[in-house]
Amino acid sequence: MKVHISDSLPRSEDSTISALAFRFQEQNFRTSVSLFKYEDEPNFSTRSDIKSSHLFVGIATQDGDKFDFVHKEWLYALKVHIPAILLVEDELLTLNPQLKDHPNILVFNRLNPDTTIAQINQNIKEAALKQEGKPNDSLAWMIGGFAIPKLVDLLSIQKQEAA
Repeated sequence: MKVHISDSLPRSEDSTISALAFRFQEQNFRTSVSLFKYEDEPNFSTRSDIKSSHLFVGIATQDGDKFDFVHKEWLYALKVHIPAILLVEDELLTLNPQLKDHPNILVFNRLNPDTTIAQINQNIKEAALKQEGKPNDSLAWMIGGFAIPKLVDLLSIQKQEAA
């Protein structure tokens, strides 16, 4: 299986993406990561990587400068019916309040990761129970849910170290 990772993190947090990719690789996933070229839309190579994936994971933080691009890639994943999770730092929600309306957008707070991790675990449980309706919403949590708590934990640790 393959997971595609797209992020809007500052360079100082590049190790977070490596750790996430490694976590997926431990579970026998192949990983691909978006390479941003600051185009208006995802390029052919990125679209191809997303379309050939079994899961898309997008990560956006307030300090990153590529949120719009990550959001476009996430929307493309949804368009081509790839299970997709978008992890968004809570401070971005004030700029984009529409983000809270999708079941696979998870808002996190770096200083309070436990609440987010509890929500992830709840999403995984609910996904296992409801396999009908919108299967890609459930599949995203069932396929990638195991790695997301570790990601939230890494993001909270790095914020605390920076403070």
